[in-house]
Amino acid sequence: MKKATKILITLFLLVALVVSACAFGACGTSEEDKAKIEELTAKLTETEKKLKEAEEEVERLGEQVEAMKLTIGGTDNIDYTLSDDGTSYIAIGPKDGVTDTHFEIATVYEGLPVTEIGEQSFSGYNQDNFDAGTVSCVIRSVSIPSSVQIIGKKAFAYNYELTDVTFGGPFDPYSGEEAFQQCGFTTFKFPQGQLGVPTGFLRENHSLTTVIFPEGMTTIGNGSFFDCPAITDLYFPDSITRIESSAFWASFYITIANFPKNLEYLGKEAFYYCVNIAAPVVFGKNFKYFGSNAFYAGRSIESITFEVTDGWYYTKSENTTPGASDTTPMPQEKMQGDLHDLLRKPETEEPTAMGDYFFIHA
Repeated sequence: MKKATKILITLFLLVALVVSACAFGACGTSEEDKAKIEELTAKLTETEKKLKEAEEEVERLGEQVEAMKLTIGGTDNIDYTLSDDGTSYIAIGPKDGVTDTHFEIATVYEGLPVTEIGEQSFSGYNQDNFDAGTVSCVIRSVSIPSSVQIIGKKAFAYNYELTDVTFGGPFDPYSGEEAFQQCGFTTFKFPQGQLGVPTGFLRENHSLTTVIFPEGMTTIGNGSFFDCPAITDLYFPDSITRIESSAFWASFYITIANFPKNLEYLGKEAFYYCVNIAAPVVFGKNFKYFGSNAFYAGRSIESITFEVTDGWYYTKSENTTPGASDTTPMPQEKMQGDLHDLLRKPETEEPTAMGDYFFIHA
């Protein structure tokens, strides 16, 4: 706006100088008048020069604006489509015929923000499909900017060679279902500010050994790390309040440095067949729900204890509320000390099956 105003003022001065020169020409040509005309002519020449410079600057800025309309950040190997409401763009996958291995989502496309990655948009770009001729490239690395809030279901699934992803910022944890299923990660780091891990987000990543959760994360979703058998040491931030059902199902080699102090909910089969968890498990004062078979086959666990020992019920229904007809009060004496025996299946003496009931705290 300021540059446009300057240009208008310059044009106005140019017109005024021309009018003044004409006026002097009409009134005679005395020596004084000639001097004034020469002075005005010099000013006119200078004004014309500034006007040309201003026009060149406007042209240069216009070229910059046009360039920014195409993309800010990002690689020029991705197709985008306008959202239904016309206010943003959605990344919908690699352009036809590209052979690149790295893909960086743009923050802005055609002057509008890129806020979403479409469902299955980058899915299946693996070596097998490349060899079969069904895709033109193999995706190995991805960069997702902070403008992207929604990640579509299975957006990057079945990219077996995808080993590196970077995030510019957090995304909606209620999106991203199975987004990176069956990829090739060995390490996965969530962005700072990320509040939750979506359902099935990294399921069946058989090479995944290290997961880094940010402080402040609250939820690990249903089946987030389902069948990720190579995960080893795991540290939970104390901000975690919910670990949903089957979150670490069959993570055979997982060991746990700590259980989050503020955990409130542990879903059924959350650590099913995690046979190497050896440290004592302690649930803090905020804990309210223990899902069935949460530590099934947790034969290495030394003990499971609850800070809160009274007001518990057990039931076989997840949806049953304390005191309902199919709940039974948990005897207070059984909620004290070592609960290893309590959490075994009642019909067996084998120390490999932990948990048959749901435990609900009133």
